[in-house]
Amino acid sequence: MQITRLFALLLMVLEWTRPGLSSPLRPICDLRVLDHFIKEAWDAEAALRACKDACSIATNFTVPLTRVDFDVWEAMNIEEQAQEVQSGIHVLNEAISSLQASNQTDVLQSHIDASINNIASIRQVLRSLSIPEYVPP
Repeated sequence: MQITRLFALLLMVLEWTRPGLSSPLRPICDLRVLDHFIKEAWDAEAALRACKDACSIATNFTVPLTRVDFDVWEAMNIEEQAQEVQSGIHVLNEAISSLQASNQTDVLQSHIDASINNIASIRQVLRSLSIPEYVPP
């Protein structure tokens, strides 16, 4: 599922957007922590693929693109990159919140809850990096 791939992508992007510091990595930016988040995203994707019928959704939701044009990305300054990541998280959170409100099956609800927890973790990482919250226009 594309949503879980977004988690992995966003976490990888966080490492690239971090400005070069002379101090050691903060624990939250440790590559082992990021690898853990990425593994959780892959596990969630595998669980949703196995879920098929119980996890079907009758409504369409808008989610952020999961592909990155690295030439465009590298041409952006740090603030633009941070805004791009935050806006993607905002769109994803809106979609998952809408899905949660639509009274899904227990199986799907557990995946929704896990996604909400993952978004909260990603937001915590962004706060620890002093990346400002997204403010919708």
